[in-house]
Amino acid sequence: MGCGIASADKPIVLSSGRVLASVCKVIVCRYKPYGNVAGDMDFLKNVFPSDPSRV
Repeated sequence: MGCGIASADKPIVLSSGRVLASVCKVIVCRYKPYGNVAGDMDFLKNVFPSDPSRV
């Protein structure tokens, strides 16, 4: 597994118009064996559709 972290001093503007803090952090990891692939039953059981009311 390998992970990377990036950050930027840039506000995030959501589609609702709401503006989040001026620091953006992104964490990405790569796993072997690969998992949570769309179409994979484990993915479909564990990753739910987005909920616009939670944005």
